Amino acid sequence: MAKYDPDRIAELAAGLLEPVEAAALEQEIAADPRAAAELAAQRLALEALRRAPAPVLSAEERTELRRAVAAALNLEEAPAAAVVSSRRRVPWRPLAVAAAALAIVAAVVPLAGLLSVGEDQTAMTGQAESDVNPRIAEEEAADEWTNDSLVGDAGTLGVEFGAAMAYTAQAIDELLADPADLIAAADTDFSTCRAEAEDLLGKAWDPAGAALPWEPGEVVVWFVLGDGATVQSLAVFDPAGCVLLASRP
Repeated sequence: MAKYDPDRIAELAAGLLEPVEAAALEQEIAADPRAAAELAAQRLALEALRRAPAPVLSAEERTELRRAVAAALNLEEAPAAAVVSSRRRVPWRPLAVAAAALAIVAAVVPLAGLLSVGEDQTAMTGQAESDVNPRIAEEEAADEWTNDSLVGDAGTLGVEFGAAMAYTAQAIDELLADPADLIAAADTDFSTCRAEAEDLLGKAWDPAGAALPWEPGEVVVWFVLGDGATVQSLAVFDPAGCVLLASRP
């Protein structure tokens, strides 16, 4: 071949030519050392590609590749804006009292009706029925007033308690969003309600404790730090008896 064609040699090496055309080209290449060397190189390269293992990226390499592509395309996430919130005072002790009162009322309301029914059944006896009826009527009226009063009180307490719990949850969210004051108030020698806090939060996490002022008194807050600047979990106790008032998560 006076001047060989690299494209036709590549097609011959890849087996893309018709048999007759391939045989004729083979004869021409055999007479030209440069063309023969090109054909041998093409076939060697194709064979190496066929035998090469499929490329596999590790998990770390895939992560780095995604980061590199995201950085090249300006797709990196912007840092989260700092949350600015005002600190609110939560009346923890009244909330605990309201919860206990609500539980008592919920238990007493159905019992009042049952007691009145029992009295009616035992009082209605034969000949004395006419004498007992006035007293039963008075008792039924008193029971009805008591039931209505208890139900009304339960409804009022339920609404107030629900609103207070929603307010408490919002206050804890704000405390977690801006824990600077809580972290600054932590005392390594603080021990009030430590055992209860370690049982709840886990002693291995080495929770930190602090006493915070809340209306009308103060509460004990134990918490576990995440990365040194954020609170991973916390528990709020009444210092009087180490009663758990709230916890997160």
